[in-house]
Amino acid sequence: MEGLVIQAARINICRTSSKLVKHTPTKEGHRQAQQPEHEEVEKLTDRKALRCYRPKEWSYQAEEAFRLQQTGWRDLNEYTEAFGEPERWENGYISCTRVKSNGFFTYWRESRECEDRYLHQVKLYE
Repeated sequence: MEGLVIQAARINICRTSSKLVKHTPTKEGHRQAQQPEHEEVEKLTDRKALRCYRPKEWSYQAEEAFRLQQTGWRDLNEYTEAFGEPERWENGYISCTRVKSNGFFTYWRESRECEDRYLHQVKLYE
């Protein structure tokens, strides 16, 4: 009767510089680093903002920035490089975005989302 032999190796996980790296022990006991399974995109956009300011009153640009920034994106350029142009309503507002940290979808209503009480959270970049 043949027996089934299973050899298990311990896998140590360490986080360095926001990248997941797995180390597997070798026969000599030294750790050997493998390529990371999931690399986060650290630098999505090469374009630096020349100026950042907070809007004093509601505008179309403030509304668009609010919808993107609530899902973790800096501006439309950064979102477009990752997922392409977002879905829009007939009136031009963004209808659906993806969350930067996990990729889940966020759906926005057709009317105004950024009320005056949330306006101080918005940053506009030039």
